[in-house]
Amino acid sequence: MTLTLILLSRSAGMVLARYVREWSGQMRKSLNSHALGRLKHSLGFTLLEVMIAVAIFAGVAVTITDTASMRVDNLLSVRMMTMASFVAENRLAEIQLTGIPPGEGENKDVIEMGDNEWNILTKVEKTQFPGMVRIDLSVAPEEFKDNYVITLSTVMGPH
Repeated sequence: MTLTLILLSRSAGMVLARYVREWSGQMRKSLNSHALGRLKHSLGFTLLEVMIAVAIFAGVAVTITDTASMRVDNLLSVRMMTMASFVAENRLAEIQLTGIPPGEGENKDVIEMGDNEWNILTKVEKTQFPGMVRIDLSVAPEEFKDNYVITLSTVMGPH
């Protein structure tokens, strides 16, 4: 845009000044309406931006949910193994307190401890030493009868 100054008479200058004022007012309105349109447009989010944000949130939510689920599963697994070890240790203590080694073979038993029923498999085998036996005690929760979660072993002889 080039600005050219022309010296005019007073009346012509007044007409020109009025024309310039009107023209600049129209330009100002035009610029303001264009700027407001841009401002109104930038006040909200586009559908694409919202969809990307929702996708990111969904990914994070799934990750957090999976992590929490794994932690709960691990906690329940640790609780089950701890209770099974208590059951096995108690049964071994009962056997050792009798002072007499049990006879050879397998024995299955069900006991209740900690509001759960537990399957106990006791295997007794001879060792290479006379009078000594090896006792393997496996424990499984009642709902998983053949899935033994812990096995304790000891060697016992006559007192």
